[in-house]
Amino acid sequence: MPWLVSHIDAENLANLRKTHVAREIRVRSGTHLWLGDKSMFELNADVLDARPVKSGDVVGYRNITLHQDGTLVMVGAGTSHGVQLVGAELSPFHFNSTRLSLVEPSHMHTSMVFVPANQVAPKPGDMVDVQQPLTRVYPDIISWI
Repeated sequence: MPWLVSHIDAENLANLRKTHVAREIRVRSGTHLWLGDKSMFELNADVLDARPVKSGDVVGYRNITLHQDGTLVMVGAGTSHGVQLVGAELSPFHFNSTRLSLVEPSHMHTSMVFVPANQVAPKPGDMVDVQQPLTRVYPDIISWI
């Protein structure tokens, strides 16, 4: 029977095959894709809606009162996609190299972020970057470039 291995890099696989030449060794190659070099990957989500809001407006399921003017942005990624806070408290969403603030925790398919009036807000159809471990996400679309 073949040996099935994972979580092994190319050098260690070659050494294993040299050591056990009589064995058929199969490797789970996808492991290196999500635990290795991620420079060829990017995670992003589309902006579904963006609306101007004023200080004092109440928004979201939890009736959050806003404390400044800005833009309320709905992002098409949520807990069903594996989206969670980064660390204990940081939003996983970025636009123009700036972290976007979550208004409240992400919901199943959507997250709500707030962009202050003095920053450029994404528009419907734009993409925002998503910072999440690749081992935890469930993307709707995988695009090969």
